[in-house]
Amino acid sequence: MITFVDAIRSLKPAAQWTWIGTEYSGLKWLDTEQTKPTVEEINTEIERLKAVELAKYYQQPRQSEYPPLSELADALYWQSQGDNTKMLEYIDACNTVKAKYPKDMDVPTAVVQAINAVSLLTVPEEVEEPQEEVSASPQAVNGVSVDNG
Repeated sequence: MITFVDAIRSLKPAAQWTWIGTEYSGLKWLDTEQTKPTVEEINTEIERLKAVELAKYYQQPRQSEYPPLSELADALYWQSQGDNTKMLEYIDACNTVKAKYPKDMDVPTAVVQAINAVSLLTVPEEVEEPQEEVSASPQAVNGVSVDNG
């Protein structure tokens, strides 16, 4: 499942920040070198990361069924010698795998639901400044829950 934390880490690698609660107003930006991402940037990144996860669904079974790269190397050698037979066989084998696992293949509903489980961030009409951090309440430091109590 893609989370807000994943989106921020993807957008702003190594940035320093904390997040209290589940709303954007709880994102306290500590980094002095990278700017705080906007709600729109975070939401766009969440959608991009979801698409990447869905793409992996067809890619994983393809990887195990493609012919080995050693066969490609052999085909390239023979092609350089003027014989395209092995290259055509290699390409045919790859096309067979691509046809078996097309990019637009149906992804099981459970997989789609798991990937889409995270909702996008919203900003309340009146954005309040976050309350001072209470040492007894759990918080997220760079996306990792920490109990300061």
